[in-house]
Amino acid sequence: MTEIQKRLIKQINNGVVVPFVGAGYSRYYGYPSWNELLSKTAKKIGVEDLEYDDLGKGDPLQIAQSLLHHYKTENYKEKKESIIMEIGMEGPDTSELPTNELLSKVIEGEIQDRLENDFSRKVLEEVHISEHRKDNEAIKKLDKLSKLEISHVLTTNYEEVMEKIFPQHKVLSPGTNRELTWNDSEKSIIKIHGDKNSPEGIIFTHSQFYKFIHDFGYFRSKLYTLFSSNVILMMGYGFNDLTIHQTYFQFIRDYSDELREDKFYMVLTAYDKEKWGTYYEYYIKFLNSYKINVIETVDLPSFIDQLVDEAEIERASTDISGQFEHQDKDSGEFTKALLSIFKSEDEKWYISDDAYLNKNVLEALIKIYKGPYILKGKPFNLENENSNNPDHEYGLKIFDYATELVNSTNSLIKTRDFVKLTNLSLDFINHTNDFYWIDSRLERFLNLSNLLNEEYLEADLEIGKLLYDVLEKCHPRRYMTSNPAGRTLLDRIKDISTYHMSSYFAYIETISDNVWGIGTVNLYWLEVIKEHCEYTFDIPWDKIENTI
Repeated sequence: MTEIQKRLIKQINNGVVVPFVGAGYSRYYGYPSWNELLSKTAKKIGVEDLEYDDLGKGDPLQIAQSLLHHYKTENYKEKKESIIMEIGMEGPDTSELPTNELLSKVIEGEIQDRLENDFSRKVLEEVHISEHRKDNEAIKKLDKLSKLEISHVLTTNYEEVMEKIFPQHKVLSPGTNRELTWNDSEKSIIKIHGDKNSPEGIIFTHSQFYKFIHDFGYFRSKLYTLFSSNVILMMGYGFNDLTIHQTYFQFIRDYSDELREDKFYMVLTAYDKEKWGTYYEYYIKFLNSYKINVIETVDLPSFIDQLVDEAEIERASTDISGQFEHQDKDSGEFTKALLSIFKSEDEKWYISDDAYLNKNVLEALIKIYKGPYILKGKPFNLENENSNNPDHEYGLKIFDYATELVNSTNSLIKTRDFVKLTNLSLDFINHTNDFYWIDSRLERFLNLSNLLNEEYLEADLEIGKLLYDVLEKCHPRRYMTSNPAGRTLLDRIKDISTYHMSSYFAYIETISDNVWGIGTVNLYWLEVIKEHCEYTFDIPWDKIENTI
């Protein structure tokens, strides 16, 4: 687990955090790293004598500038002749520019601009997804960024990863001339280095950086404003970008005396640790010297996954307090129902006849599962282990009450919250290795899964993976698996919903070609399913049997 400051979680939920995303984020989606982009561009323009490892030793802007100069030198004559022909001044010898000095300067400027734009287009042609490099499991975690309260995003990337995560945000980038019509109150993605659809605003080379400094004052001002009024969270970004340095260091100079210690954060991963080697600890000291808090983690997907979970838990704790106040203005039934779950010794639970109130109770159960420390506060005042899941006893009560609740209020079966809670009951099984606890938790999942209304549900690989892991824990006879749970599954395999089974088979299909293939316990359950169950969706039995 990564240590994430509680202050940062509160800042996220307050909507004041601006993610600053670099190439280290988009590489999981199959896009090239900066060095890979340099290497691909070099080959694209005919440079074959550059070793890939050597590209990482120099200044990226300097290397890009050298490639641009090479491209201009190699293509200058052809471009000049093309322009002269275009304006109707071609003749037997086009090696000399027209003698008119002003016209000569105009044509020379046009040659340079077109060569640079052509070069930028070639760079952008290499900004595409390599399917074999995509990490789908990592992408699912990174996409969770959309669940946070994010109004603005900064990125140095050219591609459209952030646009897909935040489809309602408007995009602002250099070279598009939209600055004067921009509404600063709107949610935005600010692409500091430009957008792949606008080569005129691309920042890739040393000279293009200085063009940004001199020609794109609006963007420098926008950066400064965001730094001033928000908390910046840098991810997949190495703080070696001159475009940001110039603005950031100016900001530090202006506000160093009153700058808070929780204003800037940077996430460093195992990749950074390997990259910097013995300098790594001193790199952290360098960042700290400029008031940047370092968060160390294994990788970005794991960090985002944990960050979103902790933000949701913190929100749940706050939201449920508001629910008690709102729901109990008249009758107090909301509190009565929840207290009956966790405080009743004889398990005679209170369930209201009010379908709307019951829907809110179901929502509260989800929040309590995700943030079990809520039970320590009022009105519960219960002891509970300090973890991300409720302890065994409280977890069983949540799912048993949910089963009775939806049986009494059938309309809840069609809600998304019921699907969420059912999936949480599946997740709950995977948080224990006690053979008897696996069995009792499995029973709760089967009770809920059997009730699902599945008309609108589509297969979900993440849920399929959860079910796969649960089945791997259960076998009626196999040593080191839960035999009680295995026997329960043999009796109740048909109680697993079509939604959960289709998710399971979708996941099975993704791993059947893997070098490790399907686990032996899951192979056993596949045989059981084939013999005892019938489903309306297509099951790739041929592919599975080849694996077996």
